[in-house]
Amino acid sequence: FMQRQIKQLKYGSWSSLSRRLHILLRLAVYLVPLMAAFPVVLVVRIVRPFILIRFGPLRSDRIGHFAPEPELYLCERHQGLHGDRALDLFYHTGQICNRQLAKMWSRVMLVTRFARWPDILNRHIPGGRHHMIPRRTVHGQYDIHSVLEKTTARLSFNEEEEQSGRQALERLGISEGTPFVCFAARDTAYMKTIYPQYDLRYHDYRNSAIGNYLHAAEAMVDQGYFAIRMGAAVAVKLDASCPGIVDYASNGSRSDFLDVYLTSKCRMFIGSADGISALPLI
Repeated sequence: FMQRQIKQLKYGSWSSLSRRLHILLRLAVYLVPLMAAFPVVLVVRIVRPFILIRFGPLRSDRIGHFAPEPELYLCERHQGLHGDRALDLFYHTGQICNRQLAKMWSRVMLVTRFARWPDILNRHIPGGRHHMIPRRTVHGQYDIHSVLEKTTARLSFNEEEEQSGRQALERLGISEGTPFVCFAARDTAYMKTIYPQYDLRYHDYRNSAIGNYLHAAEAMVDQGYFAIRMGAAVAVKLDASCPGIVDYASNGSRSDFLDVYLTSKCRMFIGSADGISALPLI
């Protein structure tokens, strides 16, 4: 292999040399943290008879994964499905779709960016399976062991967050103690915002029109509820004349914190096959 590379450099062009230097630079960027992770992995292997240290990623770029998968892992562990003597270290993969949710997960899980490279290296060394956090790689957001009904919710708000949430509800026109429901309809806007470089039209079958939810929202308002339209990025604003319907997704009040707070406090959530529906689930 090396002889072939040298021969190609000898008879090649400057562009060929530049391309290979670029590849070497990229390799160096990966090799340095992997070399730094080697003693960590070595120690983890040595202490395994006494304490089992495991690493694993959190799918943090999509709310439909970032909400249910950690919750299900914690509930399954509480039920004894993942061992009781393991120290599990998680790290985020990609961009974090909701900072408030990341903050709350860090209260109940050990999440550190320093776990990434030991995990990557561990997976390429024989015997690494013992140090990988068990997780379902396919359909990991489904409760196949029915643990949600056997356990309590892992997440909770502190007093400062509760106060901020009550104040935010007041700004939305919802006084304390007034019941409200949330609803959302998936469209193409959010995925185009976070992944503009990809063609994700194969997800379009999951979309629905927000206008189809209006009659249900109006009926809930007639019953004394407020109805809050959810969404981090939406294609169209809600065309609603009913004063009890709040287009939170389009009126400028949307935040990571309120996405979590509203969906945890609503009496009912009406949605389609969209990621945000996972928040009221947990």
